Amino acid sequence: MKRDFYQILAILLVNQLNHLESTVSFRSNGISLLDA
Repeated sequence: MKRDFYQILAILLVNQLNHLESTVSFRSNGISLLDA
């Protein structure tokens, strides 16, 4: 039971990091487009 909880938590954490990374890359691309 506890192992399943940590597995779900790890999956959610990875998804959150992927979302954050894509958001940051999108912002940096937007900034570079504005600078160009």
